[in-house]
Amino acid sequence: ASSVPTTAPAPEYRVRPATATGPKVSRIRLNKSAGQTDVDAWNRYFEVRASQVLPKTDGTPTREEITALADENARIRQTVRELMHDAANDYQHERQEQAKVKFNEVAVMIQSALRHGFAQPWMFEAMGLAMQAGRAPKPEIERALMSAIDFSRNDEDLIHAATYMAKLGFDERALQLFREYSVASPFRAEPYLHGLRLARQLNDVDGIRWACAGILSQAWPRENQHIEDEAKLVAKATHTQLLEEGRSDEAEQFATDIKQALVRDCIVVVTWTGEADLDLLVEEPTGTLCSVQNLRTNGGGVLLGDTFATSEGNSVDGYSEAYVCPHAFTGDYRMLVRRVWGNVTAGKVTVDVVKHYGTEKQEHMRQQIDLAENGALVLFDVKEGRREEPIAEKQIAHLQNAEQAIGRTVLAQQLNSSVDPTALRNFVAARQAGFFRDPRLFGRGGVGYMPVITSLPEGTNFLGSAIVSADRRYVRYNGSPFFSGIGDVATFNFVTGQQGGQSGGNPGQVGGGPGLGGGLGGGF
Repeated sequence: ASSVPTTAPAPEYRVRPATATGPKVSRIRLNKSAGQTDVDAWNRYFEVRASQVLPKTDGTPTREEITALADENARIRQTVRELMHDAANDYQHERQEQAKVKFNEVAVMIQSALRHGFAQPWMFEAMGLAMQAGRAPKPEIERALMSAIDFSRNDEDLIHAATYMAKLGFDERALQLFREYSVASPFRAEPYLHGLRLARQLNDVDGIRWACAGILSQAWPRENQHIEDEAKLVAKATHTQLLEEGRSDEAEQFATDIKQALVRDCIVVVTWTGEADLDLLVEEPTGTLCSVQNLRTNGGGVLLGDTFATSEGNSVDGYSEAYVCPHAFTGDYRMLVRRVWGNVTAGKVTVDVVKHYGTEKQEHMRQQIDLAENGALVLFDVKEGRREEPIAEKQIAHLQNAEQAIGRTVLAQQLNSSVDPTALRNFVAARQAGFFRDPRLFGRGGVGYMPVITSLPEGTNFLGSAIVSADRRYVRYNGSPFFSGIGDVATFNFVTGQQGGQSGGNPGQVGGGPGLGGGLGGGF
């Protein structure tokens, strides 16, 4: 008996009219010569369009080039939409062969577009659907998707393709792609989460080890605590399974890898009781600042979050905030514990500093320090830190966006998109064209910020003013002496063990001449 190739089931199509609010986009129509195949025709078309539309790699794209690329991408989408619509109509009217021809043309068109640099995230799923509907064998679909990935321009296309391949049932290949993506973007949670699920389905111990170690080697804010908890549960279950199956050597190596992933160069926990909320600001040796506005830094530090903000009631054990740096720079760290509102019990907070957690050099120091009016400054150092270079900004940019609320810049872009319906289209085209190679030339009108430095004088100051009367007979003079000082800031040094503070000045007083009197309190 002849073997029948495995094919993917054809999806059920329902024709739904497209709801477009923008201008009508015309589809691409090829003028094929006699004997020319769809592959040759589409390759020829995109070869010509690539030389006309795609920006040159040695220069900054102009606004006209960006617009032309956006228009071409819109025409590609419209062509795929109409071909799929026509094929679905043929399929519903039992014109199977005509539908198959159109589905195959969609797959050929998308492959050619990817090959010539017109990659878009939706293409991988569209090509897979077209090949499924065309009754293509599953190995052929897998080869086509893997070939398309080779022509992708960025790492985002890789994770889109891996996610779609997992939906199609190509679990082993998808797991491989997720592992490749984690090398380029180790701080993304998606490859580890999807990879962990696939590895468990495949019972791939090496894949489970990679996913669990990748998750546990990072510090996750409290909003993402479930990611770390799931990895710990899976790691524990896998280790138990290996022991029950008598694979003691693998179990020992698995436990060693997980233990190494849990090593932390620096952990700082601030605990307090009472009706109060505190914030931490940590200055790292490279000058980066970790705070509630910047939960992750390129120095590796992560602010885990505030238990007071997430608590629904009074806590018997108190509240806490934590700063964790899995791979820290060697050097001195400064942490400011700042009161947001309220008062802590007895005016003291407990600070725990753990260095080289999970190693033989683990060191734990605990100290109760006074929380002055303007906060407390904690000094500590990290020796033999494992970090040698900062994290690339692009690797943590997505985490900043996910962990913060919508910023003013994003809000301005959203308002702009509501006024200009082509704003989002131009934005996607600009990214594809390398728009951010020189953002000074384009994209004007965004919200920007400029730091303003305010000097706070300390000591004795004098302000004088003179006013001439209307009849020019008198001069009215006002003199205002002002005495100001900086408030107390308690300081504790974990390096030397010394505790001290800087006392503030006396309350300011004003003595006035004619026309100005009263008193003014000074200090900050």
